[in-house]
Formats: sequence, C-alpha cells, structure tokens
Amino acid sequence: MKKLFSILLMLCSLLLTLNSCKDEQPNQIINVSVYRNDWKYSDLGIKDNNPYANNYFFYTVDVPEITKEVFQGGNVQIYTVMNDEMQHVLPYVRHYEEYNQTDSVWNYFTETVDAFYGVGWVEFQLTSSDFYYEDHIEYAPNAMNFRVVISH
Repeated sequence: MKKLFSILLMLCSLLLTLNSCKDEQPNQIINVSVYRNDWKYSDLGIKDNNPYANNYFFYTVDVPEITKEVFQGGNVQIYTVMNDEMQHVLPYVRHYEEYNQTDSVWNYFTETVDAFYGVGWVEFQLTSSDFYYEDHIEYAPNAMNFRVVISH
C-alpha cells in the first residue's frame, strides 16, 4: 500500500510539473518611429463646414504580430519613448501654455497621445484640447517614438 501511495504521489508530482511548463512565449517588442511628415490629419469637421471640429493627427502602422489570438487572449501595451531614456504608457497627457504675441494673450491647452489597435494594426493619435489647427501642416506633431509590447 505504501508503495502504491508513493507511486501515485510521484505521478501527481510529475503531472503538476509537466502541466506548469507551458509553452510560454517571450514578449514581442516592436519599435515604431513616426516622423513629422508621416502624421495624417483627420479632417472630421469638413462635412460640417467646421475644419476644427474634433480633429486629431494620426498614423496607422501594420503590426502583423497582433494576431487574432493575441487580440482575443493576449495583451498589447503601447508606450511613447522619449530620448531612449524613458517611456510612458499611453495615454500620455501633457498641459501647455503658449504666448500669442499677435493677440497678447496666453493660450492654454492639453495634448493627449493615445493609440488604438486591432488585428494586424496600431493607430497612434495626437489630439490637442483646443482642436485648433489653423494650418494642420504647420501644426503637425514632431517625430515621436513608440514601443508596442505584445504578450501572449
């Protein structure tokens, strides 16, 4: 009886050990640089004859590593990377002030950088709280670096 119990205990230990050794895949890291000329302008207000209505800048990139399996059961975390020294998980929200010499007033606004993803793609977005892009070419965001981390 002791021998049978020892064999069963060893089998249970072996099953637990084998079961805990899943085929874990390491995180996949995709670095994306978006340059000033890459940003597109949403033009959402054109149909309402209001060129400033809820507009934002965006850039969409193919990320085939975001598979249907990752989308349904994995995790995608997106960061903005600054000077290769630090990163911040999105959304990244910052408040600014800027002096308008023409009108002699201070302008206050907030910029939000966020991202959306689906199977095979990521879209980065930058929105200014005042939605004011008098000349959206001139106001296009500077180059930005992002890191997409995919966990299975």
